[in-house]
Amino acid sequence: MSVLINLIEQKNKIEESQYQEGFLLPPATEKQLIKLQENSLRFFKGTISDQFIELLKISNGFSVNGLNVYGANTIESPIYLPGIIEANESFYEECSLKQFIAYADENMSRVVFNLNTRLYAVIDRVTWEIIDEYETFEEALLALIEESCVFE
Repeated sequence: MSVLINLIEQKNKIEESQYQEGFLLPPATEKQLIKLQENSLRFFKGTISDQFIELLKISNGFSVNGLNVYGANTIESPIYLPGIIEANESFYEECSLKQFIAYADENMSRVVFNLNTRLYAVIDRVTWEIIDEYETFEEALLALIEESCVFE
């Protein structure tokens, strides 16, 4: 996970130097992470990615250049950013989407975990068709960042 965290922290420092503020938010608290784990067991009938939890310990979600990585809970300020449970609640109104846990989105794609294949995937944001599959959350999010030119 260090590649992803290093990239995000490096890009946040650049944003801070250029714009006097970065895109990272305060880290999720231990209490928020425990509540998230409990809620994910109820809502998803399983746990969420350990790599995602590690990212939340750096920043409780973030939004940069069209990429939104969901937080442990919904953030109202300084930006609106849904928590992972809240983001997935709206998707789960459609039964066919219950096979996915969505972790992040950008203008054209999402990063999800496919409960059927047990793989992470970058999918089309509208059709939910799989674009590419990955073994880990980190690989999927890095691929989305690169393919979407988030930091270019």
